[in-house]
Amino acid sequence: DLVPDTDPLSQSVRSVATGALAKTIFLRGDLDGARRIYDQAVEIGKIANNVEMIINTNSDICDVLLEQGKFRQAERLLLETLPMTVRVDGQRLPITARVYSGLSKVYYEWNQFEQAEHFTHLCLEVSQQWGNIEQQAIGIIMSAKVEQANGNLEKAQGLMRTVDQINRDNRLYPWNSIRIEAALDRFWLSLGSLERVSQRIKTSGINPADEITYLHEVKYLTLLRWQLACEDYDSALSLAERMLQKAQNDRRTLQVVELLVLKALAYLGKKDTAVAVTTLSRSVVLAQPEGYKRVFLDEGELVLKMLHLVKSNQDATGYARELLEAFSPASSTVPVPIQLLIEPLSVREIEVLKLIEAGLSNQEIASRLFISITTVKKHISNIYAKLDVKTRTQAVSRGKELGFF
Repeated sequence: DLVPDTDPLSQSVRSVATGALAKTIFLRGDLDGARRIYDQAVEIGKIANNVEMIINTNSDICDVLLEQGKFRQAERLLLETLPMTVRVDGQRLPITARVYSGLSKVYYEWNQFEQAEHFTHLCLEVSQQWGNIEQQAIGIIMSAKVEQANGNLEKAQGLMRTVDQINRDNRLYPWNSIRIEAALDRFWLSLGSLERVSQRIKTSGINPADEITYLHEVKYLTLLRWQLACEDYDSALSLAERMLQKAQNDRRTLQVVELLVLKALAYLGKKDTAVAVTTLSRSVVLAQPEGYKRVFLDEGELVLKMLHLVKSNQDATGYARELLEAFSPASSTVPVPIQLLIEPLSVREIEVLKLIEAGLSNQEIASRLFISITTVKKHISNIYAKLDVKTRTQAVSRGKELGFF
């Protein structure tokens, strides 16, 4: 309020101050409010002809968009910003690393590894050239995620150890440091190192009963994943529901999708397959418009198995098939494991199902098996319930997936 807006220097100061205000609002978790203030900072930066401020603020806006799960908007803005980052001498400005980093996150989530690796490499190149330790750490994490997704665990471990050392040796911006620790914890959990993560949770001082602040939310996400790994499914569901309500209220779609996936895993752990598949189906519907993929793929085999059930019964969008193909082209045709059935079919029910697949009517099935039509109808009703289907066609389709014929 005190800075005049009569000359370019003052306008630049106003732009910086406005950006700082937006960052404060962002860290409180008011993403819509932060976006409005950031937009003002961009306009002031344009009036002042401060290109670096515009680039920096556009990168901040993309942070907001990524947190909101608006990946398509983020990609457009980052690609529009990229040409501004080249100096007259052809060198890239130091802040270009943030633009590259944002693009690597977008393409990683879309499972486009070639683009993700390309922009990660450029992020590391620029951040190393200008000595930006924080962007180096963020870039190395992305490299490790790609290596892990490609099955190169030894290389991924080496990269994560490097990031851990960077975080220990430097006083990083809290937002980045907290998220670096969360990425490390998630990586070690994926390798089964529960005790290592347990120690970090204890020293972090977080309590599931405490208020979950936006800045420290990823710590609670670590706690949730640790609870799942420890098979404490009731605690995981309770925490997931609290976090889900907050993410829904804030309209952070990617976070909502991730929490629904984790809830589905908790229900599956409790042997409540029907609810698990319904929960995962909700996440698939929400993921389709923005094309989220790695939020499913990074959770591994159990999500893959549940996606088969979503595809065959509850996927009106067809996106579950696309996700299965992203796991691997063959995944969309791999049979669903029988253990994921709500309840196994009896020998007689399998026999009836095979006759349905052969096109026999109820009367013909009764005659073939020497049972009454009433008994046939009872068997078919049980088959529908256990396969979680409503028609003969759906039952036959599920039976094929399960390898009954």
